[in-house]
Amino acid sequence: MANPRVQNFGDTLTIETRREIALIQHASYCQTLSCTFPNCLKVRKLIRHKEDCMVGFEGGCSECIQVWDLLKLHAKHCKLPDHECQVHCCRALKEVRARETILLRIDEIEKILFRT
Repeated sequence: MANPRVQNFGDTLTIETRREIALIQHASYCQTLSCTFPNCLKVRKLIRHKEDCMVGFEGGCSECIQVWDLLKLHAKHCKLPDHECQVHCCRALKEVRARETILLRIDEIEKILFRT
């Protein structure tokens, strides 16, 4: 039986992108202390770091930037309903992306309507 947490993204993503998404998904669900999944422990440590970092990605923390990039990549391609996905910040990142998309569409419509 297929793992319901593993998503099929079709053939549109590169192998590297698929690996990164698989890694952040795995690390978000994994609770094994001595996990052998490549880089799982590293990503779990980055997620914990992000929670406690005083500098943050806005301040230029390279570790925070790295984990945020993985989380945004996941959220961009996540097809699970919000209540099913347990990847850190997925729901919030999907909401931000949706708002940004709406604002871009409004901007495009205004440009068309108010051309001078």
